[in-house]
Amino acid sequence: MQVQNHASVDLYVDEVLRHAKVILISLHGGIGYWRYGVERLMELAARGVQVILVRADDRPDPELSDLSTVPAVERDRLWQFLRQGGLQN
Repeated sequence: MQVQNHASVDLYVDEVLRHAKVILISLHGGIGYWRYGVERLMELAARGVQVILVRADDRPDPELSDLSTVPAVERDRLWQFLRQGGLQN
């Protein structure tokens, strides 16, 4: 899904994500790549939505990960699941 401009982010947050209980985002390029989207996700987190943010590659990103609202062990486990490939996954 591509939600790159502010209007498309706002629409997706307002129409879809605000109804979610948990949101998992695997983000290419870190916070700087999608700062407005991350800011909107943090607004949802402030309202009680669990937000999990991980990088879309195999390099840790503490700035991004620290924004997640779940314990680090759970966030890191999900990140590792997303990094695995193959039919078993």
